[in-house]
Amino acid sequence: MSSVYMRLLVAISLTMTLGHVDVHSARVPRSEARTMTDKQKSDIVNKHNDLRTQEGAADMETMTWNETLALGAAEVAALCTWKRNNPPLPGTANFTSYGQNLGLYMISGASISMVQAVQSWYDEKSDYRYNKSRCKYGKWCGNYTQVVWARTRQVGCAYHYCDIMEESAATNAEFLVCNYITMGNERGKKPFKKGPQCTKCGSGAAWCTGKLCNRECSRADASPDCWCAAHCHNCATLDKTTCRCSCADGWYGTDCTQPCQDNAELCNSSHVCGSPFTEETCPVLCKLCTPDPNAKPGQCPVVYGMGAQVAKATLVNRTSPDSSTGQSQYQYQQQCRTVTLLLLGLYVRHTVTHHYNVGYSSSFSSGDRPGAWA
Repeated sequence: MSSVYMRLLVAISLTMTLGHVDVHSARVPRSEARTMTDKQKSDIVNKHNDLRTQEGAADMETMTWNETLALGAAEVAALCTWKRNNPPLPGTANFTSYGQNLGLYMISGASISMVQAVQSWYDEKSDYRYNKSRCKYGKWCGNYTQVVWARTRQVGCAYHYCDIMEESAATNAEFLVCNYITMGNERGKKPFKKGPQCTKCGSGAAWCTGKLCNRECSRADASPDCWCAAHCHNCATLDKTTCRCSCADGWYGTDCTQPCQDNAELCNSSHVCGSPFTEETCPVLCKLCTPDPNAKPGQCPVVYGMGAQVAKATLVNRTSPDSSTGQSQYQYQQQCRTVTLLLLGLYVRHTVTHHYNVGYSSSFSSGDRPGAWA
């Protein structure tokens, strides 16, 4: 049994999109607060970003650390109560619109592995159905969707040692809380949009770093790792300085693939403008584009940002056939990778029966699952 399994006796995790829920709990002193080290903070941020790059998303934002979110997480963790809790963030009047992941770990002789904690949330992906925007029936996957919610850009976490956990049978456990902005798990919405990396960034600019949208790239002192991933469709033009597509009449969106038309009944008053959802569904009302009933897709070649051109050229080079074998380098690599995975699968199948986890399972009613994901 690996050291991870030896240390991690029980892992319980859940995610919740926090609405306006008031929870009253006495602040009973618990054994001790934990100090989040710089390495732990880095592990949390880097693990989130590593996992987010794996989704094939067109609008996935880079995650960064937010100390205010961490302070709020510390307040919740200190309550040692296994229940959703969203008090106003420190330094704000009444800001409670943030997402939250929780983890409870009964361990022996070691502290929480932040990398393993985030991975355990992400592993709920197997219970999520992207095309239906919900979990499998009877399953919980809200941790995963919050980790990969594209518009979420900041995270802050804290953990606390609790000798007794309210609302739980657990004792002598580490309680991990991670808060997120922007809040994820909106009812009926997908966590991200699939497509070429960074082509549908929420900022409107297609700046990219490591397959993730990076708003910091617009700064004068931006990282040299920034590159413009823009794909400008339907006769749009590209501003290479800002890495933004300027859509022709009849089109809308970061890459100008969305028809310029309102798509919801709520598009009847300009007071709805201002949020990403309403601006995406009501672009005409919000004066973000000019309608053109004669606009047709595919009338002009796609205009690519410099970074997108390099990526495209690299892909073409990798898939071009080798003159001597008639086989592309990419196909050859894929065949080698397939053989490797088959061999690894046989190894894992042989060894996995010798490893096991002991843990509690948690069940939630449909009312407890954000968006009634059934």
